[in-house]
This record gives sequence, C-alpha cells and structure tokens, in this order.
Amino acid sequence: DDGDEEEEEEEDSDIDDEEEDNEEEEEAPILSWSMIGKSFLVAVIASTTSVFYLRDSSSELKPSFRSQSHIHVEDHLKYGSYSEFMQYSRVDNVDFCWNKTNVYDSKSRCLESKDQSLQLMDFTMKTALLESLYNSYDFELRNADTFDINIKSIGTGDEFLEAETGAYFQQRPKYQRSRALVHVDAPVSSYYHLKNKADGEDFSNAVDPSFTGFAGKFINLSQKPVLLFWDGRERPVLLDTIQPFEAVGTATFPGHQFYVTPEYDKSYVLQRFFITSDTKIMVYDAKPDQSSLSDKEIVKYHAQLLNLDYARDYLVTTKRHWLAMFPRSLPKHFMWNADYFFQEHVVETRETHFIRLPSKNDLAPIYYEGEYGNSHPTQARPLSSYRLSSKAMDLNLKVLSCSPRVFEVDNFLSEVEANHILSLATEMTRSTTVGDDSDNQANDKTRSSSTAWIERHASPILDSIYRRAADLTKIDESLMRYREDRTGFIHESIAESLQLLHYKEGEEYTPHHDFVYPGADSAYQGARFATVLLYLNDDMEGGETVFPRAVNSQVHSGLQVKPAKGKAILFYNMLPDGNMDDLSQHASYPVK
Repeated sequence: DDGDEEEEEEEDSDIDDEEEDNEEEEEAPILSWSMIGKSFLVAVIASTTSVFYLRDSSSELKPSFRSQSHIHVEDHLKYGSYSEFMQYSRVDNVDFCWNKTNVYDSKSRCLESKDQSLQLMDFTMKTALLESLYNSYDFELRNADTFDINIKSIGTGDEFLEAETGAYFQQRPKYQRSRALVHVDAPVSSYYHLKNKADGEDFSNAVDPSFTGFAGKFINLSQKPVLLFWDGRERPVLLDTIQPFEAVGTATFPGHQFYVTPEYDKSYVLQRFFITSDTKIMVYDAKPDQSSLSDKEIVKYHAQLLNLDYARDYLVTTKRHWLAMFPRSLPKHFMWNADYFFQEHVVETRETHFIRLPSKNDLAPIYYEGEYGNSHPTQARPLSSYRLSSKAMDLNLKVLSCSPRVFEVDNFLSEVEANHILSLATEMTRSTTVGDDSDNQANDKTRSSSTAWIERHASPILDSIYRRAADLTKIDESLMRYREDRTGFIHESIAESLQLLHYKEGEEYTPHHDFVYPGADSAYQGARFATVLLYLNDDMEGGETVFPRAVNSQVHSGLQVKPAKGKAILFYNMLPDGNMDDLSQHASYPVK
C-alpha cells in the first residue's frame, strides 16, 4: 500500500499495540528485487498539494494563476480582475454578505458552487480575531506589487472591514456572521443506484464499521514546544514535537491515552488526553498571556482560536470534524464525482500502453525539453513504435466507494510497464513510520514493508505513466514536474516521486492516512490531494488494499480491493470543501 515520506510519516504515525524487535530495526536490511519470492509490490503517485505554486528568483512562494487557460501570474496581476484573483485565494471560500445589521446582502461577493455536495453554512467569528483573517489575505497579496488592494476592504461590499480606527470598529459587535461552502455527505441510500438494488433490500441506514479508528489532531496553544507521547501498553512512546501554536496528527482508537510534556522534562505531564469516539481534536491550552506574545505568535494564536470556532460550527452542520486550518480554499484541481456505487467515468489519454520494451539507449533518463516537454495533440508521443498502434486509449474509472471517494481503473499499466517499474528499483530500504530520534522507540508493526523511490524522469516509460496519471486525474501534467516558464518562474512539482512498496509474506501496513497538517501560518495550506496506487503483481494471496470505514449499508468491514497486476486505484485525501477526509484511512492486509 501507499505511504508518506519520512518526515510526513512522523505527523501521521499510526499506533499499534505491538512492537517490533529492536534488533531487527537496528539492522535495517537492504533488500533487492531478486529477493522478492512470495510478495506483493505496489507503486504510488501522490499529488502533494491542492493549490498551485510559483517560486521567483528571491525564493519566495507566490500564488500561481496557471489554470487550464495557461495564463501566467503576471498577466493576472496586471490585467486580471479581482474575481479572477479570488479564484486562487485561500479565502475564496469565505464571504461577508451579512452586513452590520445582520441582513444578508445578496449584492455583495457571495459564494456559489456547482458541486451538489457543497452547501452554504452560516457561522460566526469573533470580531476580535479577524486580524488573523486579514493576515490570510496578506499572505497572498504582500508580494503582488502590481495588484494594489486594501486588505481591510477586500471584496466584502460592507463596512465591517473598514480601517480599525473608523467609527464602526469603535462600536463593532462581538461576533461577525459569515458563510462558507461545506461538504455534506449524501444519504447512504443514494449510493445504491436503482438498477443495483434488489427487491426488498433496505439501504436507508449506514452500518457501523467494525474498525473504530480515526484521525486524531493535537494542537499546542502555548509559547513553548511540547512533546507528544502515546501511553503505550508497555511504556510511553514519543510521537512528535508540537511547535508553539501548531498541530500534529496520528491515527488513534477509543481507549488510547496521550500526554504532553515540556521538552526539558519528559517526566512532567502538562496534560493528559483520553480518547473516545467523540474526541478527535485535542487541545493543550496553556492560556498564554497575550501581552507577552510576539506579533507573529499573536497571529498564530488567534488563527488557531478562530479555527476552533469554525470547527464547532462545521461539526454541527456536516457531522464531520474539521481537520484542516481555517480559512482554506476549495481544492483547485478537478475531482471526479462518486454519486453511487459502480458509477463509471471515461477519460481519453494519448499516453497509450507500451507493448514492447524500447532499447536500452531509448530508455535513458530524459530531460523536459523538446519532444518530452511537448504535449501538443497533433504530434505523436515519443517512442510510438513501441506502443499500441492507436493514437489514444480510454481509461475507465469505476466507483468503488462514495465516501471516501475511491475509483478502480483496470489495465492502467501494461505488462511491459509494470515489469519496467520493477527493473528500475535495484535496492530497497526498510519502511519506517517513526523518526530516527533515540527517544522514538516505538518500532511498531504499523508498517513492515520496504521502500524505494524513483524519479519521474528516470525513463520515458515512467514519464508516460505520470502523464497518463495526469489525464486520469485531469490535472495538467506539467504541474507534476519542475519547470521554468517563459516568464522565468520556476514551477514546483505538485507530485511526489514514484514510491515502490514491497511486502513480503506476513508484512502489512495498518490503517493510516496520507494527509498531513500544514503549519498554521502556511500561506496556502498545501496538503496531499489525491493518491494513485498501482499494483505491480498479483501472484500471491492477501495484500488487499482496505478502506475499513468506507460508508455502506451492507458490510461492517468496509471496502477491500483485491490486487491485480496493472490495476490502478485513485482516491482523494481531501473533501470538496478542502477539509481532510478522515474516511480516506486505508491499510494493506498482510501477504499470505
């Protein structure tokens, strides 16, 4: 199954009640593909962010306006309208159409969405915390020298964001009403299409999953870093360090216990947390003296308080916990609908299958100039003589789960392509879910696979697979590689290197999440948006990919996907409103 990069795994370290033998961890054996034997092999492409980035010569991140129309950032800043700018803003999912007399002003900038799963939610914000919201605007506009906007009156159509010295702010109300688009799950009965329903069957209620785990988020509201420990069966396990006014996460279960300590004294417990099915957001609030906080600390502290206020309204409306950071934009990438089980979508790709292996010279690492940087539909794809004779082929997505959104794509890879991926990995190292710190002695059996990483440019075949994955997700393939555009900007890749996972007999990956928690002051809150998982063999028993909390009305075990060589699984780690999807928790069953 898929996994996170090591530093991300520290934030999403799943907890198991058993521990590995220390001696095995110390050896950290190197494995080669010749040692495969009875095993299971998968590859993973993950989209690491839900927004676009640009980096200029000063190494400062700026919002990118590179949409499907391929308009560049300077063109938007110089010629674009405010509405175009807001399409890429972190605060594009907040409106202030409630004026100061609490009358909804429909003439102001108000939210709307074509996504039927999104609905408007009214919520209230403490007016005293609005400075943190100003800061969110400022994150995105402070570098936009040619786009002069007063952040105190941006797009509201109302006076409540006037200069703080104005008469209104001297008489401002304690709370301000606002609206946001939020995702609300459809009734489970709608997941069963009429043609798939048998007579007399009742699909009106979702069954409770037998798996009771979920994502736990821990927030540190103090000026000092604190250490987060899991109070394990035999001894405490250090999971992470939570920086001031930041958050980390881990998968957990009802009955687990955690505690936080100062960095300088691990024996002094500041606060304990006892996990129940309703406690998913745990807060250590030291009640800091705000007069002692720096300007940056005050902004982050207020941002976390505002986020907790929003989370309460979000839970009441959606029945889900808000795991993201408010304000957060809606995802900028396309998301396939998953309206009912076995719903099908078709997308065409020019990246047809390789059916013969090119020569060794043709398989050399590539550079993205010339033909490999060109994706014009009138030109044949490179190495076309080794591919299917057709100019294009269809990718068929079948909905396996509506919540979370999971899609199956048969024959995504050809036999030649799957074998080629295996040939690119010569050595593998033991996968880990905890850091190298000497205090991190968890060494649990959360993840017992081995890992290798392969860059997209390692071969033309791998490049073609990335382009095919881009067509599958309907994301511009050039966003999935580093590149410099005509304006001199270097674009950061939104996709990770291909991760290969090798599971020997008895090895597994227990339920975990792919998403992480960006910093509170992260301007665009980049987080994993989607994961594409590729099966590279099927000559074994077990190894199923499991979504144990997939919503349905029939089975308590969730969704189990059987491996098949060449098959792909696409799932989203994010909801259409930008929140992390807790139900995207998934696992890999042991290989038998």
